[in-house]
Amino acid sequence: MGRTFQTERPFEELTLLENVLVAAFLREPKRRHAEQLAMQVLEQVGLADRHDQPALDLNLARRRRLELAKALAVQPRVLFLDEMMAGLNPPALKEMIGFVRELAAQDLTIVMVEHIMEAIIELSDHVIVMANGHVITEGLPREVIEDPRVITAYLGED
Repeated sequence: MGRTFQTERPFEELTLLENVLVAAFLREPKRRHAEQLAMQVLEQVGLADRHDQPALDLNLARRRRLELAKALAVQPRVLFLDEMMAGLNPPALKEMIGFVRELAAQDLTIVMVEHIMEAIIELSDHVIVMANGHVITEGLPREVIEDPRVITAYLGED
């Protein structure tokens, strides 16, 4: 399993490669193999050209991609994404949706906690909506977002 966190916290003084190496060593104990895996994952998320850059210098969208790279470096079969899309501008959001779509196409099971409706609709096969710790509905994305219970829970009665 791999996971991202709602708030990204890279090792800011370390380079992107070093950040991903921390996770890659969990899969590949030999440094050379871990570096190859880390670079492969950085390439996959579009950060390979910045591998020697300190994580401190990244903007939000690139920090999110770095978090995704760290989660992928453990080569999970199941990937948990916690609000990966939050705060991204429209181009970065589309790019992240594309990354996640590509991952899902690689036979990787993805479980997302997300509030960005565009991402939910474009990426989800099945949606479970919770409010106050309880499931209020589940089903296909388009059906769920039109459910009156969902609208009331998230937008209010009016």
